[in-house]
Amino acid sequence: MSTRTAISIINHPFELFALPDIYYKVSNLIESPDSSLDAIAALIRKDPGLSTKLLKLVNSPLYGFRTKVDTISRASVLVGIEEIRNMILSTSVLEVFDQIPYELIDMHAFWVRSIQCGVMCKLLAEASGVLHCERLFLAGLLHKLGSLVLYHTKPKESLKILEKAGRNDSCILFLENKEFGFTHAEVGGELMRFWRLPDSLSEAISCYPTPEKAKEFLLEANILSIATELIYLAEQGTPPEQGIPQINIKSLNIMMLTTAQVAEVVARFTEEFAKVFEVIMPNNSCCNNT
Repeated sequence: MSTRTAISIINHPFELFALPDIYYKVSNLIESPDSSLDAIAALIRKDPGLSTKLLKLVNSPLYGFRTKVDTISRASVLVGIEEIRNMILSTSVLEVFDQIPYELIDMHAFWVRSIQCGVMCKLLAEASGVLHCERLFLAGLLHKLGSLVLYHTKPKESLKILEKAGRNDSCILFLENKEFGFTHAEVGGELMRFWRLPDSLSEAISCYPTPEKAKEFLLEANILSIATELIYLAEQGTPPEQGIPQINIKSLNIMMLTTAQVAEVVARFTEEFAKVFEVIMPNNSCCNNT
């Protein structure tokens, strides 16, 4: 069954998950032929809370600047306007999904795992020599949003799937396909398109369970796939020396990484995750179980 058919079956629910107004205002300004960095920075500065979050994020390990970036204008110059838009999405997406039944999901735990996956994606991309590797953080952060759409639109069916599969992603995907004819990965890819996000995001997310199906963004899909594997193994308490040999060697070959390099990434993960988590979810405790 095609993804388009999947979306029609769940009655186009994406309007329920509109991004904050500031995201669209900044996007419209970016896409305007008359826009400028100064105008974009001025618009962002009108929202002090957002400005603070963006500056904290640009000064986090995700970007790795050696000197402190203390203005939105400077941040825009250093990372570019497209990345500023991605940063706004990263810091505001948590506010979008506030109507999910609590019986289905612990939203705090959901975002912890999503941020973990984002950080792991970024570190793997960096090790693979990907340019602008911080964009892979967004892929990891958003890769399970299709699940939240299904929890909202198909709560009874989703609860049955979760009761059978637990947190085993492969089992969840299998049961979703059996129940709905599509998976949360496909729904997530469509949500990215609805939000007018880059094709690299929509394809990586829709293909992360089967990265070999990616057509244009094979590397991104494989990075996301490996990141989800590593996070799952860590959640199961599998030591890195046992877990890393279990991951997909074909994906590692595409990423041009060895298992030793992956081990180095895992060793760096906990510290970087804690710093990024504090920016995106301040005043929350995080579980560093990797």
